[in-house]
Amino acid sequence: MNNQGKLTHGQTACLTYASAVGNIVYSFTFVTSIAGRASWVAVLIGVLLNIPFAMWILSLAKSLPGKTIFDLLETGLGKFVCKLIILFYLLVNVAIAVCMMNMSTGMIRVFFLPETPTLIIMLFFVFLCTIFVRSGIFTLGRLIQVLVVLYTLNFFLGYSVSFIKTFKLEYVLPIFDTSVLSFAKGVIITAGTVAESLMFLMLMVGSISHTAKQHRSVKRGIFIWSLVLSFAIIIMEGDMGHEMLYRVAQAGVTVARIIEINSFVRGLEILILMTYQYLAIAKITIYIYCNDESLIKLFNIKKGWLPLTAAALLIFAPSVWINSLNAGYYFSVFLGSYVILPFVLLVLILASVSALRIRKRNEAAK
Repeated sequence: MNNQGKLTHGQTACLTYASAVGNIVYSFTFVTSIAGRASWVAVLIGVLLNIPFAMWILSLAKSLPGKTIFDLLETGLGKFVCKLIILFYLLVNVAIAVCMMNMSTGMIRVFFLPETPTLIIMLFFVFLCTIFVRSGIFTLGRLIQVLVVLYTLNFFLGYSVSFIKTFKLEYVLPIFDTSVLSFAKGVIITAGTVAESLMFLMLMVGSISHTAKQHRSVKRGIFIWSLVLSFAIIIMEGDMGHEMLYRVAQAGVTVARIIEINSFVRGLEILILMTYQYLAIAKITIYIYCNDESLIKLFNIKKGWLPLTAAALLIFAPSVWINSLNAGYYFSVFLGSYVILPFVLLVLILASVSALRIRKRNEAAK
């Protein structure tokens, strides 16, 4: 995995950023329904709560430089425990990916290609992203850098003009119009949903150098996404109010459609729709990459088209079977609320035990 060198600081930051930009771009409306006008604060805190866990992963990875968390588990706890964790990792990763696939293709059908079969759209996504994964983690890092720039640029172009006419401050204030319990639930759901970035980081640590600057790059990626997402929610609330925001589907595109300045600035939803698709390509590529690496480790096989094809089919087949934007939305909320972060915590605890055993073993050998 690290035979071609190491990821650059910029690639590390962008890959971390892209891995955090996941199902939360759709399910944030659920957080809005719970936390009210304070949803942007809940989202900001929820995303930032992933930084300590990311630092935990990076700290553990120092025990076996150039190796993944899976390698650490295998070295310290044995193959059986490692393979069991990988199996659950695959199940969780596939579930998250299926949610993203259904929500992103559902958006395309609603706004852009209503007559195109969902199967064709999903097949296009999977084929394109599989080709990207085949190029390797370092080429993937360069691709994600480009997609992150396009994603962020399109976002600001699409929403910035709303401040001229459609944004209303009274829609955003007062901020804390909800209970502490509801606010806390919003924070937890956000933290859990964004924790999918930690699952990717468990594999990415094998391709980064463990320097202070690289670790700052990981923190920078998560921090920037926390600012971008919370800023997006502020804009959307200011344009339509939080009561309407959590009632509409594909909120980002819907909000962009109402932004208009006289008759010469309109149709900005195309920028936001493109933004969502850049995001979908980046995320599905990352999901397939995680599946591919997991299958290679699980079955102890070489890299190649066989595990990569299986990795893609594990996402494609259940996505076609479910074929529902609503199912993807509510399942992503469930995963973010109850599954992803607890699973990450379990892996990190086991990895910590493994690192401790490796350290004691090395000390005894001296």
